[in-house]
Amino acid sequence: MKKFLVLFLVTFITILSVSCIQQEEVFYEKFSVKAGEEALVDFPDFALPKTATEIKLPKGIYPKTYLSEGFFTISKEKDANSGLGVLSPDGKVVVPLEYDRIQMDGPFIMASKQEGDGVENYFYYKDGEEIPLSVTELELVFYALDDNFFCISNDTESQVFDKKGRASFVQNFPSTTTYSAFDDYIQVYDPTTQYNGIYEVYNGFARHIKSYIGNVSGGTVYNITYSGKDTFIVLQTSINGSDFDYVMKNEETGKLDKYGQRVFLYDGKKYEEKEIDLDFHILSIRNMFSLGLTYENRKSFAIKEGFSNVWIVKTDENKNLVDTTAHIMDSKCRITLNFEGDVGGDMLRFANGVGFGGASLENFQTGLFALDGSLLWSNNDFSYHTQSYNDGFLVVGKGGTEGVSYGVFNKEGQLIIPLEYDFISNFADGCALARKNGGWIRLFSNGDVENFDYHNAKLDNISYFTYLYTLEGKVGVENFKGERIIPCEYDEALCYGYSNYTLYYALIKGEECSLFVVK
Repeated sequence: MKKFLVLFLVTFITILSVSCIQQEEVFYEKFSVKAGEEALVDFPDFALPKTATEIKLPKGIYPKTYLSEGFFTISKEKDANSGLGVLSPDGKVVVPLEYDRIQMDGPFIMASKQEGDGVENYFYYKDGEEIPLSVTELELVFYALDDNFFCISNDTESQVFDKKGRASFVQNFPSTTTYSAFDDYIQVYDPTTQYNGIYEVYNGFARHIKSYIGNVSGGTVYNITYSGKDTFIVLQTSINGSDFDYVMKNEETGKLDKYGQRVFLYDGKKYEEKEIDLDFHILSIRNMFSLGLTYENRKSFAIKEGFSNVWIVKTDENKNLVDTTAHIMDSKCRITLNFEGDVGGDMLRFANGVGFGGASLENFQTGLFALDGSLLWSNNDFSYHTQSYNDGFLVVGKGGTEGVSYGVFNKEGQLIIPLEYDFISNFADGCALARKNGGWIRLFSNGDVENFDYHNAKLDNISYFTYLYTLEGKVGVENFKGERIIPCEYDEALCYGYSNYTLYYALIKGEECSLFVVK
């Protein structure tokens, strides 16, 4: 009986161990699909807008400019340049009409007006709640870090505030400082002093937990990124003048010597730092949380949490730079993707966090890439460039300063629509709009072409799959297939915008304004 129990336990532990190994392997294999297989992950397949919800605005409310996320600046008169407020996507006035200038970044709004000899700046959250904070400053830089924090700075200093108007730091930092917020942390970088600070946020207050201070003249530079789950990747690199001191491979160990570079993993919860050995030398590293990225860029830079773009150095036996190659690295500093060709990480467009299609190489070659970074196909003609890739179609342009002609490739690299158009939009529901010789044409994924010239289409917002059309002096809205979403009975479009796969049109009829939400 005892032997049976021992055998059962050994077998169970073995199965459990194998299971854990297999789970890790499955996780890793998601990032090593072979080229030529179904390895492309497309951008979202866009659907053409079909319906519009009308919100009639009170008399004396005129939308003027689109801000973001469905918010508009508004005024009491159509041509007024003062007395500005903010209208929400559901047609509510969330900032009173009493300001001279409105700025919005992320969920935060800064409203400014002249008061005496100065300018007073007031702050609101997007739901209309006024933040108990005002700053008298003529030129004030304002931007959101995330949904909870925003930064304001003048010529000399900067500070981060939360939604309740509380200063996050006990001191003000120099105006050159940049901030990033993610999870429960704020990261601070001041390039003038080479100060990198990591702060843990509790109840709106940032508490310092770790610093890394570089010294360019002394030869030390830090590059820090947050890779998710409380983990920071810290890269310490020595610099000799303007050249990096590259690492060399140790012939006995087969690994690169730690010369000129150290890599740490810092745990923000345990407040522990662990140095790790790598088989490669990183030139730089960036992920979706990196410092300096704007709010909107952080929202759209869709590399999966825990993964970073890195550039790895290749050197010769004399430690001279031979090449740098782009890769994707996970939170444990393992390389998961190896890119071939002159691909820069800034050029990669990720979809669903794990894959990408259609990118331009540094030398302006055009290519499609598999998940392992291999080229599925490329065109060596430097006059090609990638415009967009979605719905399985790659829109490319060919030409230069004297003019560009556009066509469409499929993901197998076959030219399905010739390069003879002045412009081609993104595809949605297998349909795109194109311009040729001044006229507009519908293109379909099966190769069909349809001219339409029964009205004068205004195509300022063509990339959002709709356009304004005019008929007998009245304005309406159609989608790419010519399906009418908003009837042609309005005098003009005051303004319009797009956020999160939703369109917003402000149209006027007589003295009545309507806000249309188009999906």
